[in-house]
Amino acid sequence: MARNKPVVATVFGVLNVALGGLGVMGWLWTIARTARFLARSGWRPGYRLWWVTSHCLGLILAGVLVLAGVGLLTLKPWGRWVSIGYSICAIVFVIASAAVNALLLAAHGHVVWGAAAGLARVLAGLLYPVVLLVFMLHPTVAAVLKEACAPQPGSGPSA
Repeated sequence: MARNKPVVATVFGVLNVALGGLGVMGWLWTIARTARFLARSGWRPGYRLWWVTSHCLGLILAGVLVLAGVGLLTLKPWGRWVSIGYSICAIVFVIASAAVNALLLAAHGHVVWGAAAGLARVLAGLLYPVVLLVFMLHPTVAAVLKEACAPQPGSGPSA
């Protein structure tokens, strides 16, 4: 008798793969389109370093989100742990990005734009990582994934 897949693992697995895949494509597109401009622009070296670092980290986080989704879809307990790790890293990344971008805009005299951009980035960027973290930390999700991985009675080798 086949078990039903846990709904939470399927929903977040699909969301992780879809959002992570879009993230990978978006980061690659942004890096490809902006890298040439960045090389010849008059941006300060500190901002250039932040841009390259943040875009590489964003690309890595998007890839980790895809991996977490695959783990959840295949009902592996590590999919939950990778999702939790992704959420924590993404939350830190979003807050750091918003702070650095707001400070850089404020340094150029754009205090209001810096604050507005930072707040909008935090609100939009934290939505999915926080929801994912809340669901993955719920005790029933861990129990459901553990149960899904447990061997069914009578399915092992017969003696």
